[in-house]
Amino acid sequence: MNREIKFRGKRIDNGEWIYGSYAKCCESDGYIGKIGEVAGDDIKFNGILVDTKMVCEYTGRKDKNQKEIYEFDYVEIQTLEDMGERIDKQYGLIIYEPEALQYLLLTNKGEKLLINPYGIFTKLGNKFDNPELLEK
Repeated sequence: MNREIKFRGKRIDNGEWIYGSYAKCCESDGYIGKIGEVAGDDIKFNGILVDTKMVCEYTGRKDKNQKEIYEFDYVEIQTLEDMGERIDKQYGLIIYEPEALQYLLLTNKGEKLLINPYGIFTKLGNKFDNPELLEK
């Protein structure tokens, strides 16, 4: 199974989101940008400084409106019955669980749930720009 590996991060200089490859150097500095020329052991990386606490990995999944879903996005997931009726809505934050080696849904009640791969996703925001969503 192949999936696109990319990240988003908030720029330090203006607070805007940028998307691309992620490189971390030192303890505190992280950059998101594009990998350029590769010549032998030398790799050119054109990156912009981002807040390392606001770096999110792309999950490989898109919502019903074709919006990419990243780690720390707040989503609604509707699951369907065999007959196609909507039976359940779940709300929560997409998190990566290293012990499970997968993304999970962290509900507002603190439950960690497996994500139904057949669910219909709607991206509602993210924990950095929309912290009020975590209180619903």
